[in-house]
Amino acid sequence: MTDNPTNSESLTDQVIAAVADAADCSQRELPPLSEAINPDALDCLFAPTYSGETRTDGRVTFEYAGYEVDIHSSGDVSTNLVKKADG
Repeated sequence: MTDNPTNSESLTDQVIAAVADAADCSQRELPPLSEAINPDALDCLFAPTYSGETRTDGRVTFEYAGYEVDIHSSGDVSTNLVKKADG
């Protein structure tokens, strides 16, 4: 699943919304995002530079609530269910 919401949402809000949508659950049912990644650092990662320039390159991937979350500097947030190995 890929989500590219409006720029008014913080990146952490976009991630939580995308995972809740993928998991078909309420955002309140998810564990705190801070258990997977530092939310403040995530929000700053693709924020404009000090000179106001838009960051045009970059990507971060992490696991959250059983999903692999992939974020691109374009603002695209994609989620994929993590498949656990048997055994």
